[in-house]
Amino acid sequence: MDINQLVFETRDVVTIVIGVGSFLGFYYALKRAIEKLSHTVENMEEKYKADVATINQAVKDNKDDMNKKEEHIYQRINEIREEQKSANEKLEYKIDAISTHLTNMNTSLSELTGYIKAKKSS
Repeated sequence: MDINQLVFETRDVVTIVIGVGSFLGFYYALKRAIEKLSHTVENMEEKYKADVATINQAVKDNKDDMNKKEEHIYQRINEIREEQKSANEKLEYKIDAISTHLTNMNTSLSELTGYIKAKKSS
């Protein structure tokens, strides 16, 4: 094949032009798809950051709420302890008083028993 014999016909030129046009169309379509995808990824990233911030805030609020409730529970437990301690002290005083009365009753009963035995023997 000689270069002088190489001739482009109209059909060859049209095929080359259509090929270049198709390639450019494909290139720009691919470029637009990449731009859309890039924009979508950026939107997703922004939404993800917003969601993470919202979740972090919700966790912080929940933790603060739990701490307040826990503090309230401990405060109530301490109040109940103090009430029970006071009630326990009152019961101890009553038990001591009853014990003292029982001791006095036993002493008096012993004296009566001794007096009755002394009366019977005399």
